[in-house]
Amino acid sequence: MHLKRISILFAVLFFVALSSIVCADSGLIVKKDDPPLPSFGTGKINVRIYTDYFCPPCRAMEPKIEPILTELVKKGIINITFVDTPFSKASVMYSRYFLYIMNEKKDFELALLARSVLIGASLEKITDQVKLEEYLKNKGMKFKSFDTKPIFEMLNVYLKEDKILATPTCVIDQGGKAEQHSGGPEILSALERLKKETLKKQQ
Repeated sequence: MHLKRISILFAVLFFVALSSIVCADSGLIVKKDDPPLPSFGTGKINVRIYTDYFCPPCRAMEPKIEPILTELVKKGIINITFVDTPFSKASVMYSRYFLYIMNEKKDFELALLARSVLIGASLEKITDQVKLEEYLKNKGMKFKSFDTKPIFEMLNVYLKEDKILATPTCVIDQGGKAEQHSGGPEILSALERLKKETLKKQQ
């Protein structure tokens, strides 16, 4: 199993640092009635995907799970939350820009595209904010900056409650019973089982 292992304390410290960041050009604030997290789908089964844009196993996994995540969301089986788990300064910036893109337009298919574009940027080892913005604009990604502190505070809670120690990790929460799966192959298998079991119950 190939995983990017992280220290839970290390990751939490980054979330704390992340939540304290306020952009100079930020003119938008998260409204109380806005969705607090980049979550998608109306299903009763909550799925949380923990990844990092600079984690090679995460980058290899994301395109493989996109089709099944799309099916599970469209069939109303799951509600999925993408929890970026940063462990480098560049990861923090990438996480912020993913939220900026969602602030421009909160859409599941756009979320998948944005993550793919950000992975592409990480493969090019872009760590400068100006260059990242230029890269996103060249890829047609629109974004709006805003105060991300409330969102990252909630991500911090998820990170600690799920006790995430490695990326990629997927948590599948059904009726308060959470199962954790780590590594791309295991996560893909878990999602396929979830799809099969749920569709069987619906028949």
